[in-house]
Amino acid sequence: MSFCSSEEDEGCPVILVCGPKSVGKSTFNRYLINLLLNCLPCIEFLECDLGQTEFTPPGCISLINVMEPSLGPPFTHLRTPRKMVYFGETSCEQETERYLDTLKYVFSAYERDVPLVINTMGWVKV
Repeated sequence: MSFCSSEEDEGCPVILVCGPKSVGKSTFNRYLINLLLNCLPCIEFLECDLGQTEFTPPGCISLINVMEPSLGPPFTHLRTPRKMVYFGETSCEQETERYLDTLKYVFSAYERDVPLVINTMGWVKV
């Protein structure tokens, strides 16, 4: 099973998980990461949810290289990120522009050599 393209210009897949609050995005992300790690040595995880982070303290936007399954609640598997910015808030409602700039800065560290899973916050417009 191959998740990455053999052609340079296509790169590896980027999987963005989105939906409203309290629908199971974090649980699905854990399941997806663990599933991918069954056949890949590692994946990248872009944490965009300031209030409910998986591998770093709340209030951070981070890019993490994940090489081991996540089997417990978030506080049991904190990891050192490849790139991280402490945003300082658990919501970006008041500073959306700064949030987007910070997100772009952290995302710039993604090298597109392994699949990327992106965790989003529960902001959706209906």
